[in-house]
Amino acid sequence: MTGTSPETDADPADARAAAPEPGPAPRRTRSGAVRIGPSILARYRPGALIGLPLVALLLCPLGAAGLQQWRWGTLAEHGPTALTDLLAHDLVVFPIAALLIWALLALWAFVPLVATTPQVVLDERRGVLVRRRGLRPREERPLSSVVWAVAEGERDAIALIGFARPGTGGVDDVSDADAGTGPDAGAVDPVGLESPDVHGDPGEPVGSADVERWVVPYIGWDDRSFEGLRVLQTAAGLRPSPPRRELVQEARRQRQVRARREMAERVAMPWRPEYEHDAAAFGRDHDHARRVLGGKEPQDPPPAARP
Repeated sequence: MTGTSPETDADPADARAAAPEPGPAPRRTRSGAVRIGPSILARYRPGALIGLPLVALLLCPLGAAGLQQWRWGTLAEHGPTALTDLLAHDLVVFPIAALLIWALLALWAFVPLVATTPQVVLDERRGVLVRRRGLRPREERPLSSVVWAVAEGERDAIALIGFARPGTGGVDDVSDADAGTGPDAGAVDPVGLESPDVHGDPGEPVGSADVERWVVPYIGWDDRSFEGLRVLQTAAGLRPSPPRRELVQEARRQRQVRARREMAERVAMPWRPEYEHDAAAFGRDHDHARRVLGGKEPQDPPPAARP
């Protein structure tokens, strides 16, 4: 009698269900380089397709009035034409005015975005990072000079990429904690950091005299934008950050914990460690503390503290 191994008995469907879902692929250029952060079109598309049309609809009466004034001037100088006859109908002139205003606003928004937004790409074949901004000359840095790359997952967060300056000894001059690769990498902020908030100016990094810093805005625009940073961290030999969804969930949890602490302080309620993960226990004890302050319940231990 022959037996079967557990591997043979395992259901392939269960194995596929247990396997982690693959993360989103980062954006790439036409040449195959990895984009770090959102592309210009990724940032431009939501506003151009959602926000600007709404503004154009609100301003279309002004545009329609301008078209009618142009029509009257044309009729006085050249007489009726096919275009003036078309603009004589209100059902035509208002949509045309909205489209013209939308096109003008879209162009007005696109030009400054192209001129001011830095674009950082990783050319894996050449082993370099390239930064472009408008008409400025492109800058290149070797991938081997990257000493840290950090970011948060929030939508408006920035990413910071640190490069060892030539002649400073490269990565060897930066400690493991500063580079984000050692056992204490999670305990030390590699931005170095006078302010813990990477949404704003994080201050001067550790060894700022020997480290050049690049800033990538809106790194948490979407999952694909953040995935480009994780590809860079892996290619540079650094510990990759968790996926953006996990960082966003952790940031949301931290905000909820801070809100609970503030609520507990307002009613002089002692804080307990389980409140960080058990919202029901906190709500029950907080409601009891409020009732005690209001004189509706006697001041005795809350239900969660009773044996």
